[in-house]
Amino acid sequence: MRGQGEPRRTPCDPVADTIDSSGPSLVLPSGGCLSAVGLPPGPGREALEKALVIQESERRKKLRFHPRQLYLSVKQGELQKVVLMLLDNLDPNFQSDQQSKRTPLHAAAQKGSLEICHVLLQAGANINAVDKQQRTPLMEAVVNNHLEVARYMVQRGGCVYSKEEDGSTCLHHAAKIGNLEMVSLLLSTGQVDVNAQDSGGWTPIIWAAEHKHIEVIRMLLTRGADVTLTDNEENICLHWASFTGSAAIAEVLLNARCDLHAVNYHGDTPLHIAARESYHDCVLLFLSRGANPELRNKEGDTAWDLTPERSDVWFALQLNRKLRLGVGNRAVRTEKIICRDVARGYENVPIPCVNGVDGEPCPEDYKYISENCETSTMNIDRNITHLQHCTCVDDCSSSNCLCGQLSIRCWYDKDGRLLQEFNKIEPPLIFECNQACSCWRNCKNRVVQSGIKVRLQLYRTAKMGWGVRALHTIPQGTFICEYVGELISDAEADVREDDSYLFDLDNKDGEVYCIDARYYGNISRFINHLCDPNIIPVRVFMLHQDLRFPRIAFFSSRDIRTGEELGFDYGDRFWDIKSKYFTCQCGSEKCKHSAEAIALEQSRLARLDPHPELLPELGSLPPAP
Repeated sequence: MRGQGEPRRTPCDPVADTIDSSGPSLVLPSGGCLSAVGLPPGPGREALEKALVIQESERRKKLRFHPRQLYLSVKQGELQKVVLMLLDNLDPNFQSDQQSKRTPLHAAAQKGSLEICHVLLQAGANINAVDKQQRTPLMEAVVNNHLEVARYMVQRGGCVYSKEEDGSTCLHHAAKIGNLEMVSLLLSTGQVDVNAQDSGGWTPIIWAAEHKHIEVIRMLLTRGADVTLTDNEENICLHWASFTGSAAIAEVLLNARCDLHAVNYHGDTPLHIAARESYHDCVLLFLSRGANPELRNKEGDTAWDLTPERSDVWFALQLNRKLRLGVGNRAVRTEKIICRDVARGYENVPIPCVNGVDGEPCPEDYKYISENCETSTMNIDRNITHLQHCTCVDDCSSSNCLCGQLSIRCWYDKDGRLLQEFNKIEPPLIFECNQACSCWRNCKNRVVQSGIKVRLQLYRTAKMGWGVRALHTIPQGTFICEYVGELISDAEADVREDDSYLFDLDNKDGEVYCIDARYYGNISRFINHLCDPNIIPVRVFMLHQDLRFPRIAFFSSRDIRTGEELGFDYGDRFWDIKSKYFTCQCGSEKCKHSAEAIALEQSRLARLDPHPELLPELGSLPPAP
């Protein structure tokens, strides 16, 4: 019979797969065992096998250790002592305030000791333990650039999407240090958010831009990195590329449709920053792409004002000014930012306004609001005790979630997008979780109430006045925005002069109500009609469940390209009335309400007139314009 701790030749680590499983192993007091199984060949594996073989003579000394000693020995890389302490039943998850609640596994990952990480995990170490800063051992491996340790921990189930106290993820750290293999490893799991923002609003691509890691930036772009996201001072990644003077990175970002005229909190464009820092190559790049050197920041300075006189940048700006003044053809207009945020900070993301068509200023004939308002009593039932609610303790993924059952099922996937099988023709009602529910605020069934997350822009169209377009690719099923305005009764709607902004809430029973965005509204009031729409309205309930007053949420009905205009189908009833005054200008091949389409339909009906039995049962068509 073997004594406890005696070497034997049986592999006992379940991680073993294709790696040679031969070698010594030791039984722990807990019944588990230590072995080199699961470690790749190399010095670390050899050192561990040696430690396992010679431990018996050390163990006979009957040494006793304080629980803190394990952390210190791990930190020093003393593998032999670590094995001995684990055999002496020291807790591999011991945390001390003196060490900021760091576990021995944190120390091993920080040092890059793969073999010590291995034995700690075999002894029961928690791979996702967090210290006072909420940092995990995997984060330590990434921060300290230990690729093999990070790869091993990912294989062992280390959480790749955890956030530490400042909101940083493993991907933030990998992008910051510029380890392309580390970035690839994390992205390959399919579990990381490539656009996660830390407490400063920085995304992984912003960190990569600030630290000049161009290959990391290229990889992040291929995985959907959003170049329009801003940090807390409203800088986009192009601002940071400009600040570091990397024209090569700036060009990559511009090719990814980064906004050359984006302004930060101080009103600075990337050109302002490049001029202030005297980065000649960046200035030349921005000017060649059409940057406007006459734009002023909040201090009233142009890029010219920030440049040392008679420097290379000064001469470049002077030459550009002369060329601009010498251009004789003034018919060509360039888009200008006329408002950096029409929402005035009331949305999660700024919504800029641009005009490259005419001299029309940013619309100001309404009050921007982010939630529906009332100017007369609507008697909406907001009593919290009347809310049906779930008792979930998870993220509401279970089919037992009552809110999901009210909606037939939860229609959101893990990314907060509508499922592919969602009925886009006749969308069901969606009941999101509410304040009476037991679940957390970040459960998967709280999408619309989390507000606008996509980047939108208000812009002047050539034929349809103001419109709204996407500043980045928007996947199908993504929440765009809510139709927000003044809640009014149908009777009130009938007496209002301007009915252009009415949205009927379509209550089938009893009273009928509308949302009027004429005087109070959000960005949705500018969304035009498209005969081939790319967004659909869905009725959603959140803070109350009064069926007379659903919230109207727009979701993308297909993938939307960067720069594509957003639009939904206003409906035939709208055009039955409005086509007497104007016709559709959407330009779609499927357009049903253009002057040409109306004329063709009237001609077709005229030919059928002698045979009324062939006429479709349609409402009266509008007269030809």
